[in-house]
Amino acid sequence: MKREIRYGMLPLVVWMLSVTACTEEEHFAPDKQDSYTEKLTFGADELEGWEDMTQTRAESSLLSHKSIEYKEKIEGYTFILSMEEYDGIEEIPAPVVTTKSYHKIPDDDVLDMGVYAYITKKGEETVAPEYDGSKSVDFMVAQFVDISNGYSYSPVKYWPGAGYWIDFFAYRPYIDNINKGSVPYLVIDASDKEPEMSYTVPKDIDHQVDLLASSVGTLDGNHKQKITFRFSHLLSAVKFKVGSIPATIVEVALNGVALKGNSAEMKSDGAWTSIEGTEDFVQSGLSVSGKEDAGKQIGKTFYMLPYTFPDDAELSITIRFDAPSDDTKHLYHEYTLKAPLNEFCDEWEQGKTYTYTITTPEEVDLEIDEDFIQHSSVKENVHFINTGLAAANIRATIVGYWVVKSIVNGVEEECIIAAWNPEDDGTFEGLPGTGWTKNDSDGFYYYGPSVPSQEKTANLFDSYTLKGNPPAVGAELVLTIVGQSVMSGYEGQSWSTANTTSGN
Repeated sequence: MKREIRYGMLPLVVWMLSVTACTEEEHFAPDKQDSYTEKLTFGADELEGWEDMTQTRAESSLLSHKSIEYKEKIEGYTFILSMEEYDGIEEIPAPVVTTKSYHKIPDDDVLDMGVYAYITKKGEETVAPEYDGSKSVDFMVAQFVDISNGYSYSPVKYWPGAGYWIDFFAYRPYIDNINKGSVPYLVIDASDKEPEMSYTVPKDIDHQVDLLASSVGTLDGNHKQKITFRFSHLLSAVKFKVGSIPATIVEVALNGVALKGNSAEMKSDGAWTSIEGTEDFVQSGLSVSGKEDAGKQIGKTFYMLPYTFPDDAELSITIRFDAPSDDTKHLYHEYTLKAPLNEFCDEWEQGKTYTYTITTPEEVDLEIDEDFIQHSSVKENVHFINTGLAAANIRATIVGYWVVKSIVNGVEEECIIAAWNPEDDGTFEGLPGTGWTKNDSDGFYYYGPSVPSQEKTANLFDSYTLKGNPPAVGAELVLTIVGQSVMSGYEGQSWSTANTTSGN
């Protein structure tokens, strides 16, 4: 089995928007029409393909992991709540599980964007009035760019020429796709040359969006090239995930978290200057089975403001058990698990993803990523995959011996003739690998980072090559890689009882 997981942070999505056609043209200086012949164009860089970019995916790297055990046993089961923090905002690959038919913003609307542009005459602080015919700075204000229609916009603008500076800012999704109905969730103050955004998180999960902003800095008015925007995420992505628990999830909530962010400059590193108010954000009407849906995301992604948690900010997960047969009065029993958010981390940070998982302690499993070929002279790229539903800590050791095979009464048998001497019999490359540390007291190599569900360790070693001098003619070296895993947060549990896997 081969899997490739690329680690690294790509929190920014590169966009270029292209004008391919226009039906209406605008010249702000008719008497100088011949001087302004280069249209302002935007183009689309499809290096990664629009399919990926519509979901604003980023290659994410695990930053931290924290597990807490729920303080009470429910229906005889112990539950664990854990959090994984990632750089970047990335959708969980597993299908979203919900019985509610959520509204999804069409991909072409998600890609549409608004653009601001300001012109300044060189050597002056004020916008050149003779260029746009007024004292305002609205060369472009929330200019709609229709990517679904050939990346077009109207009316078309022209580069102002060498005597001017021009600044560009952009945001997405376009404001009409954010401000649903009469509620102005997003307000942009464009009275200055650096527009600022204020955003109120919609209580309705259907209206929450992954808000992005970008700037390209000040360009010469004679730049005459396509404009490239590099976007940053201004919010935090918060997800819930279910393990193979013996119950059904019917509701998840974030209680007492930030409601409104003020005055974030529309730059690639835009940050909110202040936070106002708190609110409870709830997804109810769910029916997510801990059996059929194990390993999947619960409901939709919350897009929340970055926030430093007070003590009363908490998450809650409501679970439902079928009533036992001797309970004739109820069809089911419901319980709500609550945990302070600051027990997992101090804050949600802008542009990061936080995934909260509900599991039981037994949900760890482990396998070696590729077969360890017993009779080859070179053994390569040995690492482990956490195939369980909970983040795990992993350790491994290497056991070896020399055997001679013979046929006795028609049956092949192995006879151990010598112990394995790692240094005399062969050569390791890359042992221990990145993140691995050897404990001399027990001979195990311990992998430092917690390994999320379905992800892998770095190589325990890159290769082991035999020197070609077996202790006897026909002898073969048998190496066994033994790996053990334990649920993160339970490292104090005896490793001898942890999940074990091995490969020869």
